[in-house]
Amino acid sequence: MIKRIIFILFLLFASSISLAASNDWLLGDWQMTYDPDGDSKDVLSFSKGGEFVTTEASSGRKIKGMYVLKSDRVDVSLIHQGQIFLRLRITYDNDKNKLYYNPDNTDDPAYYTKLQ
Repeated sequence: MIKRIIFILFLLFASSISLAASNDWLLGDWQMTYDPDGDSKDVLSFSKGGEFVTTEASSGRKIKGMYVLKSDRVDVSLIHQGQIFLRLRITYDNDKNKLYYNPDNTDDPAYYTKLQ
């Protein structure tokens, strides 16, 4: 019985390390590199623990939120005065080099690349 409990704890620990390592590619700052609509450039910042901030480059205005990384996308909830006021769906390429934002489902989405 004790061996079984230790084995289960080991599996839980190993899977949590694996999940943490698989999220590392997203952490940090991503700058808008292309926007077909010509909107003002912004920077998306992803931190450990699901914290998110978007910063408008021209004004420095920041909006905080939370994110959840899924197998095919990043779901972002922007928060103002403790309430979610906007939900974003951000997808990424297979190499995880670009984040795509395409609220209108066009053939020409805006995309972000990671700052070094």
